[in-house]
Amino acid sequence: MPIITIALKEGRSQEQKKKVAEEITRIVAENMEVDPSKIWIRFDDFSPADFATGGKMHG
Repeated sequence: MPIITIALKEGRSQEQKKKVAEEITRIVAENMEVDPSKIWIRFDDFSPADFATGGKMHG
């Protein structure tokens, strides 16, 4: 059972996440020959304050 985690800054809509989940599920199912019902996708939404780039915090 593949478990896929997607970490991103908060602010994406449920509809956007739904579309991404559908596409990733389709691609993984086709290319890894896995039943789509066995593919788990977890979205981890983080506040911009939780990110740093180049050693500098975003928040």
